[in-house]
Amino acid sequence: MYVFIFGKITSFRAITILFYFGLLPLIVPSFYMGNFIYLTNTYSTEIQTSFNGQLMSTFQDVNNVPLGVIGGVVTFIILSIIWKMVCELLIILFKYFETNTQKNI
Repeated sequence: MYVFIFGKITSFRAITILFYFGLLPLIVPSFYMGNFIYLTNTYSTEIQTSFNGQLMSTFQDVNNVPLGVIGGVVTFIILSIIWKMVCELLIILFKYFETNTQKNI
C-alpha cells in the first residue's frame, strides 16, 4: 500500500510500476502496425468453383493475416525494449539524484 503514500516508495519500485503501466499504451501502435501490414500485404490463393458440373480454378488476392500478427508482435517487442531502456535511464537518473540529495543532507 506504499504506492498511495508520497515519499515512502523507492525510485526503483516507482520506475518498475511505471514500466508495467507504460506497456499498456504500447498495445495501440502495435495493433495499428499489425493492421497496416495485414491490409497492405496480400498473397494469391487458388479457389476452385463448380460451374455446370465442371471445376474451374481462379486466383484471388487474400490479406496476409499471419504476417500482420507477426508484425504487430514484433512491433510490441521493439517498443517494449525501447521503453525498458528509457526506464533504465530513469532509474540511473533517480539514483544519481538520490545519492546527491543524501550527501547534501
